[in-house]
Amino acid sequence: MEEIKSKILLIYTGGTIGMEVNSNDGSLMPLSLENLVKHIPELSRLECALSTYSFLNP
Repeated sequence: MEEIKSKILLIYTGGTIGMEVNSNDGSLMPLSLENLVKHIPELSRLECALSTYSFLNP
């Protein structure tokens, strides 16, 4: 088993950077952090454990 060198916790506190465009009407909607690697595939190249947390009411 390979040892993980680093751990990264991404905390979303609100704002435009955590939004994605709704393809139906062009409005912004909150990005699902569970699918973050789908939107930022470079994250899968990091040799670390990546965790996310979103506040319910940012």
